[in-house]
Amino acid sequence: MAIFIDPGVAEVANVCRAFTYQLPLPVKVTVNETRLGVADNPIGAYRYVFDELGTDFNVAIEDDAVLSSDALELALWFYARHCCADSRYAFMNLCDHDQYRGTGLNAHGVPEDPSLLAESVRLSSPFAWCYSKSVWPFVKKNWNKNVRSIWGWDWSLRLAMRMEGMISLTPVVSRCQNIGRLDGTWENEETFRVQLGLRYSDGSYRGDYALVNPVSDREARVLEKWMLPEVPRYLSEKLAHGGRTRFTA
Repeated sequence: MAIFIDPGVAEVANVCRAFTYQLPLPVKVTVNETRLGVADNPIGAYRYVFDELGTDFNVAIEDDAVLSSDALELALWFYARHCCADSRYAFMNLCDHDQYRGTGLNAHGVPEDPSLLAESVRLSSPFAWCYSKSVWPFVKKNWNKNVRSIWGWDWSLRLAMRMEGMISLTPVVSRCQNIGRLDGTWENEETFRVQLGLRYSDGSYRGDYALVNPVSDREARVLEKWMLPEVPRYLSEKLAHGGRTRFTA
């Protein structure tokens, strides 16, 4: 396990170090020399994990995310089945707090069932998600690149996924929640609003998973309006590196 912390509040580092003493595995706690922020701090952690440690798989968890007790079990299920380079799925989201919120609020009316996984055309969970080393070059290349539309590393990856027709998986019953509003780190009112009334896994499910709401190859490439200003920039960068892409507006 690796924990990367921006400097400024010594108590945060102390809490993290105290936490590591309770774990039966090696943990590296790093306090950055300078404040890197919400984009540069996590990408620095991922560089350490993939480029320095050479790991096969990473579960990324933000400091204001609380996992359900079965979240890591789901992540390991994804690792065992979709870690290879030719997998259909780029990421496993550990929640989608917009599309899957509970009975009567789930996309296409799917039931609230912890055994169900849905296909998605986006990275739906910046709070907690996982991916293999085969996807790391894509993440690194497209990290925080948006300059003409919605900024942010997660929105940049969403744009890049659509340009490449990439698909993710997400549990119908959330495996994490965001508690950032409790300590003042929450992003905005919308971040808190979507937490209200959410249904979370109680951790009791044990078994295999079934797929719902499949995404077609065409749907995976349909661009949303907010993405259009980024297309020239994306294509220019890709063509400069000899790449090709296709998409549907």
